[in-house]
Amino acid sequence: MMSIAAYLERDASQWADKDFITYKNTTHTFKDLAKDVKAAAGYLCDRLGRNSTVAIYAENSYEWTVIYLAMTAYVGTFMPIDKEWVEHDLRNTLSFIAPDALIYSAATAEKAEKIKADHPNIQFIPIEEVFSNSADFENAPLIPREDPDETAIIFFSSGTTGRPKAIPLTQGNILNNADTLFSRTPMSNADLSVLYLPLSHVYAGISNFLYSLLSGMRLYISDDIKNSMADMMRLRPTAVCTVPLVLKRARQNMTPELMDMMKNIRWLYSGGSGLDAELKQWYRDRGVTLLDTYGSTETSAIVATDLPDEEEPRCCGTVFETVEVKILSPDSEGCGEILIRGKSVTKGYLNNPDNAKWFDDEGYYHSGDIGRLDDKNRLYVKGRIKRLLDMPNGKNVFADELEELIAAQTGVQKARVYLEEGDITARIFTDMAEEEGAKLVEKINSLLPRFKHIRRYYLSPTGSVTK
Repeated sequence: MMSIAAYLERDASQWADKDFITYKNTTHTFKDLAKDVKAAAGYLCDRLGRNSTVAIYAENSYEWTVIYLAMTAYVGTFMPIDKEWVEHDLRNTLSFIAPDALIYSAATAEKAEKIKADHPNIQFIPIEEVFSNSADFENAPLIPREDPDETAIIFFSSGTTGRPKAIPLTQGNILNNADTLFSRTPMSNADLSVLYLPLSHVYAGISNFLYSLLSGMRLYISDDIKNSMADMMRLRPTAVCTVPLVLKRARQNMTPELMDMMKNIRWLYSGGSGLDAELKQWYRDRGVTLLDTYGSTETSAIVATDLPDEEEPRCCGTVFETVEVKILSPDSEGCGEILIRGKSVTKGYLNNPDNAKWFDDEGYYHSGDIGRLDDKNRLYVKGRIKRLLDMPNGKNVFADELEELIAAQTGVQKARVYLEEGDITARIFTDMAEEEGAKLVEKINSLLPRFKHIRRYYLSPTGSVTK
């Protein structure tokens, strides 16, 4: 298996002057990227030392991808943090997984600076500082990181009331499924992808960005997700990673021109959350090659994806040949917990005493999803053991965590959290007046990243609580 550094070197040689990444009207060739990555790696090695751990707390950008590759290819361990995380989330994370440095952007500077004094052993570095100094290190000697079992990236689940789970992935994990994906849906330098999902998440960070580097596919990074559809209309990409929410909104605002663009996409992947079978069939009936995918951060993004000629809309993909899936204690319909084993699966959470609940002695990851397999190894997901809100934007939000946070507030007896028309909704059992309830919800939302905000709420008297 090639390393990330080897892919970077290969691309810089094979496609040297070909366009790779475009961001904010500036296009960078494969040779440009390799030069910038090595310069950034030289600077980070000089300042922090090799085998250091660096977190990045920033929005998508070309600079983000350079630091990603510099860390994983040459320096050490990379820790992407969701730009929407609030001060509470940052403190929670850095309290148990402390990096050597946290790189932040102008957009996240205020929140990063607020916690800086509490973490004197972490260097807080503005992202522009990396690039203003890296030119001095363009010729610095570098040692590629080639051990497939060394941790390359630490992703995080989304914690609210407790610590988020820290999920280490090695180069062996994140590169394991690439050949299978490319054999099913071949991609090359002739393809173009528009990337607008957050790079801090495994879906975009690995499946969309890193695999573009491996395939040589050109990449356009939208500077704002609000502009992504306009970008796609203008650029007419051929391979796109999206989420069900975008597909739903596109259907609601469909025009002949938009449909023509979507039919031009050779491989349109939907991931991050469950894709409704009716919506999938609606697109396929109109000639769109929409491919459902299933996976998680713990499995390096992908476990199953639809074959290009798939006609069954209810499944969420055929299991990859590089992965083993079995159903634990199936019922009469073949449904049980989905267990996953393979070289793409993490060995376990960091600093988590409950690892045995999720990773068994046979090497299987217990996903918490309920589903079944058919005789063609197609996977059907029916729900979850733990109550995960199936957010249409692909984010992970646990109802139990929000309920605990709300119930911990003074004057609240209990809370129930669920989705109502796609919005996070809370029924709060309290004797507060309406005005107090509104202030309570405003306070709770101030503790949460935007994607977890309670959009609707209902107040019920405490006497109406039932078990």
